[in-house]
Amino acid sequence: ILTGTNSYEGDIEVLEGVLQGDAASLRGDATISGDAELVFDQETDGIFGGNLGGNGRIVKEGAGTLAFTGGPIVGFAREAEATTDILAGTLALDGALEGTIRVHEGARLMGNGSGHRGDVLAGGTLAPGNSIGTLQLDNVSFQAGSVYEVELDEGGSTPGVHSDLIESESAQI
Repeated sequence: ILTGTNSYEGDIEVLEGVLQGDAASLRGDATISGDAELVFDQETDGIFGGNLGGNGRIVKEGAGTLAFTGGPIVGFAREAEATTDILAGTLALDGALEGTIRVHEGARLMGNGSGHRGDVLAGGTLAPGNSIGTLQLDNVSFQAGSVYEVELDEGGSTPGVHSDLIESESAQI
């Protein structure tokens, strides 16, 4: 478990086990392998701008909002990308995440970024934009009891401009 604000330079490799921290303690690009996990326990709001890759698991815990502004690490095939589980709080996806993003009960996915697959589980919330905006997901599915939260603006009807929008190749509701 990393705590406090760290100033180390270099990248993170999680080969086995769990590395836990928050946006202040985790820096640089991160590769998560196999059964390894990278856990963002984000009790307060923070921003992580590193790139993420590998086929391990990324976990968002804690009541705060984690704004992810990075992207995928080049060289990883889409099917080998990490699974991201949002267990609590909010993940503001303002960068790009590959793999599957699962939004669990009581958690929220928002932002203007892009991802490969989004699965909104019962009790989870998907709210595109950071106010009004567009979230791009190649595939998205909503389980019974999940929430799709949309913000509307007076003065027009253009999706992504006057209302939130999910751009997706396929959706399951």
